[in-house]
Amino acid sequence: AYAGSGLATLLLTGPSGSSDYGVRVTVTPSASSTAPIGISIGGVVAQWDPGGVALCTAPSFQQEPVITSDGRGGAIVGWFDRRSAGQQDIYARRVTSGGVPQWTADGVLLCSAPNDQTFPFIVSDGEGGAILTWRDWRDSLSADVYAQRVDSSGVARWTSSGVAVCTANDYQILSGLVSDGDGGAIIPWTDARAGVG
Repeated sequence: AYAGSGLATLLLTGPSGSSDYGVRVTVTPSASSTAPIGISIGGVVAQWDPGGVALCTAPSFQQEPVITSDGRGGAIVGWFDRRSAGQQDIYARRVTSGGVPQWTADGVLLCSAPNDQTFPFIVSDGEGGAILTWRDWRDSLSADVYAQRVDSSGVARWTSSGVAVCTANDYQILSGLVSDGDGGAIIPWTDARAGVG
């Protein structure tokens, strides 16, 4: 994810998807580079611990990390997590431009509804926080779409465990997430309510 001023924040997943780590790098332009489309890339220099900054070291697995800018040179990372008795829940954590993790240790719990919540998408809310959406199995019959906003202080702002975006019959599969330019988001999905995926 681009963080501005020639910087980028990259996300790495630990061995076997076990823990989420972030590494910040600086791209230093070089006048002699011949990279296409006018992009000059001279070198990459780690700005944080070269081994990564631990955002979550909770037991079990943290999977499918997603990342967006916090608008201040840092990033907000979301993921789904199996630390709760085999149930997969949605978490997020902010890391500053200096590589210092913020908010709750091991991530802010954004959804702890029954059954599994998986495959999150994330976008900046334009105010230092983020909007996340995910595939949600809380009714155990079919996958639905839910969303949650986390503010710049790490507080979930919408309904506990997320707002229902679509709970129509059969399944819904997310296909992305984009900002609406006004603090909200546009959430597209594939839908099988008519019997066709």
